[in-house]
Amino acid sequence: MRARAGLNSAVAGGPARGALVALAALFAALGLAFAQPSGAQAATPGSGLLLTLAARECPKYTDVAANRARNNIMESLRDLGPDTIYQPGEAINNKVELEQQPNCTPITGWKFTLGNSYKTKAVAGYWGALSIITGQLREPVETLAETPLLNNVGQTTGQNIKGAVTIELGQKEAELAKSGNSLWVQGGTPEDPILAKEHPEEYGFAALRCAIDNLNGDNVEWVGYPTGTKHVFCYAYYVTPPPNAGVITIRKKAINAPAGSKETFDFGGNVSYNPGGKFSIQTAPPSYEGQETFVRGETTEGAQPWTVNEDLPANWVLKGISCSSANAEEEEGEPESSFTVNEATREVGIYLAESDHATCTYENEFVPPPGKLTVRKLTLGGAGTFGFAVNPVTGKAAKIDLAATTLEEGIAVDAAPAPELAAGEYTIAETSKPAKARGTWTETAVGCDNGGSYQPGKPISVKLESSKTLVCSYTNELLPTASLAIHKLTEGGTGTFGYTITSENRPETEIAQSADVTREKESFLATGDPSNALFFEPYVMQEIAPPTATGHWELLEVNCEGTQLPFAAGRAVVDLNEQQAHRSCRFVNKFTKSPEPPEPEEETARLAISKSPERAVITLGEKAAYNITVKNLGPATARDVVVDDEMKGDFRFVSAQPSQGRCNQRLPLHCELGSILNGRRATIRVVVIPRRTGVYPNRAVAGLANPDPSFGGDSAHAKVRVHARRKRRPKVTG
Repeated sequence: MRARAGLNSAVAGGPARGALVALAALFAALGLAFAQPSGAQAATPGSGLLLTLAARECPKYTDVAANRARNNIMESLRDLGPDTIYQPGEAINNKVELEQQPNCTPITGWKFTLGNSYKTKAVAGYWGALSIITGQLREPVETLAETPLLNNVGQTTGQNIKGAVTIELGQKEAELAKSGNSLWVQGGTPEDPILAKEHPEEYGFAALRCAIDNLNGDNVEWVGYPTGTKHVFCYAYYVTPPPNAGVITIRKKAINAPAGSKETFDFGGNVSYNPGGKFSIQTAPPSYEGQETFVRGETTEGAQPWTVNEDLPANWVLKGISCSSANAEEEEGEPESSFTVNEATREVGIYLAESDHATCTYENEFVPPPGKLTVRKLTLGGAGTFGFAVNPVTGKAAKIDLAATTLEEGIAVDAAPAPELAAGEYTIAETSKPAKARGTWTETAVGCDNGGSYQPGKPISVKLESSKTLVCSYTNELLPTASLAIHKLTEGGTGTFGYTITSENRPETEIAQSADVTREKESFLATGDPSNALFFEPYVMQEIAPPTATGHWELLEVNCEGTQLPFAAGRAVVDLNEQQAHRSCRFVNKFTKSPEPPEPEEETARLAISKSPERAVITLGEKAAYNITVKNLGPATARDVVVDDEMKGDFRFVSAQPSQGRCNQRLPLHCELGSILNGRRATIRVVVIPRRTGVYPNRAVAGLANPDPSFGGDSAHAKVRVHARRKRRPKVTG
């Protein structure tokens, strides 16, 4: 019988023997433990927030799309299939899940558990090591054979969804959900995340996606509700039949490393889930050793082995590769892992046995180039070209300029040229850093193999001896120095609003904050995770409105230091750059005591906004009129459409006439247009009187409550040129 049966008997309360004892000891040695369930509470209904939990089984791991961050936080025993098509901040929806996982089928009776926190990789077994919730809030809920399919405001669509269940959050759960990262969901139960008691040897974890949290691929996700949303989905995916779990450790030993330096060695292969299979191991004094550990599935008959290959840095050579199986050292006769080692290509193949711990050790030696001064550069957080100057302290030698270009962070390169110098004293200084960086480059470490002590950021002095080589290593780190502050202002009500800040370029960056608004028409700062160390790049801001059963919150504007941003479903993008490194953005919402309007199954709308002057050139004293058009390209009705208009210059406001809805009849101009049907449009005619000559630029942005791939139709620009009045010529009489 396979070792899995022994594990299942242990999970069910039977004797723990054989592979279970070995695997439990292995996970304990790695700092992983079998968690105990916390006490459950029955949920109290009445919050108005709905959550649909769906479970799916799939033939293979590659049938399941990965979450947005494909990395080693993923808890599946093998890598998943295609990259997700979800964008940062986009809510999980039934249509996309069907499109991404066509080979997966519903599971009836699958359990989900809700809690107020989580513990990573807490429960170990033949399924690997899975994360669980803590602070359990209610008894586990089970999926039904079929349940009505709801849209994002909780209304029925006339269709059903199989292998799912919809619950209403209790008041406590709703309070946790509104802050954005305090209500957590897991598949299974805390003590049995794969439901091995009920389904022995049947399922292996693949992926979990909840609400707008589809970042990492572990067995816990948080639930939050974007502004204008009262219903969200969680989808859990499992593979059947699953492999058994084992552990792979890749160790690194660096021999004769330059004194005091940290060395980073890059690896590839398929054992890592990072993009391209890459992972790195860093060695540092005093041991100059490091390692990475992976929980992975056994290599079943006919399957490809787990592979690892090393990318050697300059001036390093491979001394040898050795691999071992922990089961081979035991006397219980458990299956042993086997290996293929190719030192010429620096690659190993690992045929991982169930419940085994396979270890492969790479030994590398540093070989400095003979008779030269070698300046090495290692960068963290980015890459680029750095300049150096070598100046003789004595003698008549000329200054030598060097340049080192790193291509990948963590991989050291040698500056060129590598000069052969006469014996004597020299100073070395870093003279330039990469331009147009995504942050601020800071020199963090300097070390030479002569044993000297040096201060980063300042020129160093070294002594060269005849026929000897000196290696000096410089480490620079690209530090994020931009910041983003979110402020909240409301009309018609108060409450706590949650925000997530996500990098469009770095999916692993996810910041959670909340603003507790206690007074209307007063600005409150959102607090929580720090947002004062960001890179120069675009960030998605997603608002999560507080739950309410008596009406709905409408987002009126997103304003960053006077610049209006387009938005959709509470989501807007702000760009942080060298010119605008520190941004402050204000979200303004209005509470309306009317329920959400009925919404069809299709929820996505796409707005297009345009703006043009009736006359491009006018004379001072004349009226300037602009026409703004907002068209809904569909397919759904655009809800809670707003237009914010920015006018720059000295003028007097006259009027704003919308074809539907209302405008505030003052500057800055804000118009609430209500709903726009698919294919329909709304217009606004704005009239002002300029007080000075010159060019009057004008910009309008649109926003809506629906999801919109274009974030509200972007923006529209127009301008009017104002000329001076012509002076009348005196009448000439004869």
